[in-house]
Order: sequence, then structure tokens, then C-alpha cells
Amino acid sequence: MKNYNFKCITTFLILAHTFMGCHEFLEENPETFISPNAYYRNAEDATSAINAVYAILPRFYQGIAYGESVFFTLEMPSDQALSGTGVSVVDQDRLDAYIYDPAIRHLRLWWQYSYQGINAANSVLYYVPDIEMNENLKNRILSEAYYLRAYFYFDLVRLFGAVPLSIEPTLNISNVNVSRDEVTVIYDQIIQDLIRAENHLPLAGSGEVEHGRATKGAASTLLSKVYLTLERWEDASNKAEEVVNSGAYQLFNDYSQAFKVENKNGIEHIFSIQFERVIISSNFHAWFLPRYRGIQANTEEFGAILPNMDFYNSYGEDDYRKTANFYTSYPAADGSGIVEFEPHIFKYFDPSVDVVGGSSMNYPKIRYAETLLILAEAENEINGPNAKALNAINQVRSRAKLPNLENTEGFQPTKEYFRNAVLQERSWELAYEGNRYFDMLRTNTSISGALVGYDSGSGVFKAHNILFPIPQREIDNNNSLVQNPGY
Repeated sequence: MKNYNFKCITTFLILAHTFMGCHEFLEENPETFISPNAYYRNAEDATSAINAVYAILPRFYQGIAYGESVFFTLEMPSDQALSGTGVSVVDQDRLDAYIYDPAIRHLRLWWQYSYQGINAANSVLYYVPDIEMNENLKNRILSEAYYLRAYFYFDLVRLFGAVPLSIEPTLNISNVNVSRDEVTVIYDQIIQDLIRAENHLPLAGSGEVEHGRATKGAASTLLSKVYLTLERWEDASNKAEEVVNSGAYQLFNDYSQAFKVENKNGIEHIFSIQFERVIISSNFHAWFLPRYRGIQANTEEFGAILPNMDFYNSYGEDDYRKTANFYTSYPAADGSGIVEFEPHIFKYFDPSVDVVGGSSMNYPKIRYAETLLILAEAENEINGPNAKALNAINQVRSRAKLPNLENTEGFQPTKEYFRNAVLQERSWELAYEGNRYFDMLRTNTSISGALVGYDSGSGVFKAHNILFPIPQREIDNNNSLVQNPGY
């Protein structure tokens, strides 16, 4: 259908971007409004409604202040990143030092954006079923809403633990003071939503898929990730294997190609946050640039996020991903020579920004490489490092120009050895893609061993840091919420 495409999404991205910076300051009491029943009338309205849910996703990856972005919420507490020297933004530094304060803006906005997305998805699921329209299109839109609602809740429950579960739109203030639901209840809803999403989402490459929209592969891979988190190993293995056997995805031949603007929405990308220069540019690449060293002419160079040197040094010198993910020099934008600096993150460098300003680079949320590693990890927990598990991990290692795991020095055909190996492989392969901190939480491990007591050099991880605090503004506005222990 012509008007059900990525252009519709980007239209809503423009609107979301326009109003994002002022929504906290404008609080008016409108004298008139459009009734939801009057708005949800036809297929065009249904399409606009689901596009409005997608439009919330980029907010997590845009700037909120000088040198700050909400996606730091997942990177700063990991053992892969450090807060950039000289940026001096208190909230970012607190995340880096494990001083989790309920007033940290990143946490407040993560919660806020997530529930905005959930409420928008709830509206789609509540009103669209009654619209008279093409049933195939209706089912796809509903499936996308189920996927996105699960997507938002999966991050919330892993970061905050028990959170309020809402599966109907908020229509008035009578249903805003809600208490927290048990973690098991949240996960049950996530699983139910993803199973429903799988039913009517198209396969990637089927000709029915528009860039940026959820697919069956996205729902299945996210579901396998949920099962992995819950240690439902057989379910995780089976679901990941479904995606592998679908033939819809494959690895790029070159690891670095997965992060080139010209290859976005490519053969390896299962689900990505969409950006398009001029319409809504991404600027997360600027946070990684060496701080004002003049290697890009038309963009800020914040130096806000640096590699943890223990992590940087954990890569073998023969691991191609070390070269692809980091750099220590680059030609100056003014042609004056080569600029040298300490290791910085190169993964999201976009040279085209020098010419135009702003970037069209997507943020990769789910790649096929992760599906293979989920399969490897889950299969090992069931049957040990068998041929299926080794084949999955070796596909990822081979692209990184590393030997098969079983051919490395010290290899042991045990569950424990393989468990540690696949977790390490995830860390190297998925660096700075919002995965490592979640892996640390679910496995209670860090680069130096145990998670509790891990010293990043900026601070020490404490037992109560397993969960973030509920944002203070939410506690103040909802007397039914109870704060997490330790805060």
C-alpha cells in the first residue's frame, strides 16, 4: 500500500523532533480536543497511529543537552565505556561511577519515552481493531504495535525491575496512579505480545517489508533474547534457530560494513532505529568523536564517551573488530595533517558529515550476528558445545578473522568454558550497541569477574545497583509507586 512506507514514519519523526525539546515546558489546558473515536476512522489514520509509535524510538539516541544523550543510560554503566574527560556532565558521570540517583535525567527520560511509546502502542491496539479497512494491513499494524510495546517493556523490566503494566491507553487522570506489577507479570506480557506479533509480521526480503518496520525476524529474535534473559534455554535456542533457518538474514562479509551509512537496513540488520539526514538526522556519532580535534568540519566533537581501556585491550591484535571499532588517528578536516589521539570509538564514524552536516546513520538494535550468538549460548546450556553451538559462534569469529573456537589454544569442550567464550564474543561483537550492560546484569559478571564489587575506575558496582532507581519525578507524581531498595 503506497502510503504505508518509511516516508510516513519520517514525517512523524519530523513532528516528534520538533516538539521533543519543548514538551516539558508547555503545559496547557486545551479547550477543545479531537476525540480518539473521531480520529481512528480509516486505514490512513491507523497507519499514522503506528508511525507515531515508531517516532518515539529516535528520542533515545538524540541529544538532551551538551554532550549528553539518553542512550548513555546503557553504555556508561557497562565495562566497555567511560565518561569523556572534560565533558563534566553530572548525570552522565554518576552513571559511569554507579552513583545512581533518582533525579538523573537519563533515567527519567528513559522511563518517560518508554511509557509514551507504550501508551501510543496501546492506543493502536485499542482503537484500530474497530476500523473498517484491509484486514491484512490491519493485522500487520496491530502486530507492529505488539512488537513495539514488548520492545519498550523489555528494556524497562531489565533496568527498573517491577514496573506498572498498562495494556490500555491512558484516557484521563483516573488511571495514572498505578502500582508496580511483578517482574514475572511483565515478562508474561512481553512474551504474549511477541508471539502475537510474529503471527502477522512479514519476513524480511519478502517484498512486503518497508525499512524501519518490525518484521517476523525482529519479533522472533527479540523473543529469543527474552527467553535467553529468563534462562529458558530450549525456547531461546529454538526461536533463534527459526530465524537462522528462515534464510532472511546473513552476515556482511566485512564487519565494518554493518556500520556504514550506505549499508543501513542491509542483509544483517534485523531491527534498527531509523534516521535520515534533513528529515531527522542522527547525531550520536558526535558523542564518540575525539573532543574538538578537528577531524570533522561540520559537527560537534564531544568526546563524551570513551572506551574502557581494559575492554579495549581485551581484543586480540588479530581480531579485525579492534581495527573496525577503534581508531587512534585520522586526517584533519582542514587538510593540515594527521591528528593523533588516545583510542576512541570509531564504530559510528560517518565521514559524510564533513560535507553536509548531520548523519543518516541508523542505530542497530538487533543484528543477525546477535541471533547467532543467542543460538550458540542457548544451545550450549542445553547440550554443551556441540556442533550447532560451535557453528553459530564460529560464523561470527570467522568474519572477525579469528580461528574457530575449538582450534584456539586452551579450548575446553565444557559448558563453562563455552559459556565464558560466548559471553566474551558478545562483548567484542556487539560493543556499543546497548547490549553489554544487560549481559552484565543477567550473568552477574564483569570484565574483571563478579559484577558486584566491579571497579570501573570511576566507581564500584554495589548490590543495589542491579536495578536503577525509579525516577524521582515518577515517585513524586504517583503515590502508588514504591522506590527500589537502596535508593
